[in-house]
Amino acid sequence: VMNGEYYIMSFNQNVTSFSTSGLQAFLNDPAASMKDIRLSATKMTDEEVLTEYGGERTDFNPLYDFIRDITPVYIEVQQVQISPDRQSEFTLTPSLLSQKITFRINMEIESGVTLENVMAEISGLAGSVETMTGQIDNEETFRSLMTMEEVSSEGNRKIYEGTINTFGLFPSKNQTFITGPGILQVTIRATDGTDTKVFHAGINIRQTITDAGILAELENGKFRIARNEVTLEIPNTLKIDKDQIAPGEDQGVEIWIDSDEILDVEI
Repeated sequence: VMNGEYYIMSFNQNVTSFSTSGLQAFLNDPAASMKDIRLSATKMTDEEVLTEYGGERTDFNPLYDFIRDITPVYIEVQQVQISPDRQSEFTLTPSLLSQKITFRINMEIESGVTLENVMAEISGLAGSVETMTGQIDNEETFRSLMTMEEVSSEGNRKIYEGTINTFGLFPSKNQTFITGPGILQVTIRATDGTDTKVFHAGINIRQTITDAGILAELENGKFRIARNEVTLEIPNTLKIDKDQIAPGEDQGVEIWIDSDEILDVEI
């Protein structure tokens, strides 16, 4: 190694949830730049999406591909001075490059109703990140699935949460949009012990994302994660009533899309 200043980069890899591009070119081509190394989330196949949803999915945002939930990504980049005539020792302490987002939904469930499964999807996710700078862009965004789990219960009121790891989440450009980035969709399978019904609800969470300050916009028009961990709480309550589970001509599916409230009607 010649005397001079160098960059040292260290990051983890998980080939099942994200891939690395530009690394082999950097290793093999002296003209290749470390800035060209990117991490990209892995796309899900239609079969994988169907398996996750259990065949109960209604697609309200079909223009966006699904990506797998990435595992947390840690990275460190150091600029160091190397002298061949003396031994050098460097300590690397990688920190989070990815973003952990928890979505919290408040529910009011009538007595006698049991929720068998709650799934959600969120759109507007960055598909890749530049490792050296942590920069992302919103030129192409994706969506991801999550299982919502009950984390709290008091009487008929319950709190469900789902968590994803991502390279960044972008909001919708307009609060009134019902498709595109920043749309949270929820699929709920509920039963009264006799009948079972699947419900779908959707909400534009632009304001919630924006208020959380999870991204910082850079002078070059790109973005960088501003917070590595955040909880986004949907302020409106999702209500599920027993009467709506009875079989009817709607084949067991009811749909709500609302740009302001997740559900202001009782199911």
